[in-house]
Amino acid sequence: MFKPNLASENDRLNVLISFYLPKKYLDRILGVSARIEVNQSRDQEELLKLVENAEVLFAGRFSQKMFLAARKLKWIQTNYVGVESFLYPEVVGSDVVVTNAGGVNTIQLRSMS
Repeated sequence: MFKPNLASENDRLNVLISFYLPKKYLDRILGVSARIEVNQSRDQEELLKLVENAEVLFAGRFSQKMFLAARKLKWIQTNYVGVESFLYPEVVGSDVVVTNAGGVNTIQLRSMS
């Protein structure tokens, strides 16, 4: 499990979101802690620059080139159930944690009794 190393009150956790996420959800992420910094983009050129300092990537768009540009990445959370397209050899051989959105599309059933 990824645990951010926020040793001092001034430490920030840099989160990059590589797909469109509505403001209400961005606000929920930011509401977790004042120490979270969120950047969001779908532009490949901008993502390559932003990923350099990201510690967490909430990924819709993800490429091998992005991973190779990431210097501080610790965790990739996909917005998909499958992660196969994210498992480049460099990712598999790294300490970066990769998690998926399993269960997000399940139908909730409740008893009708």
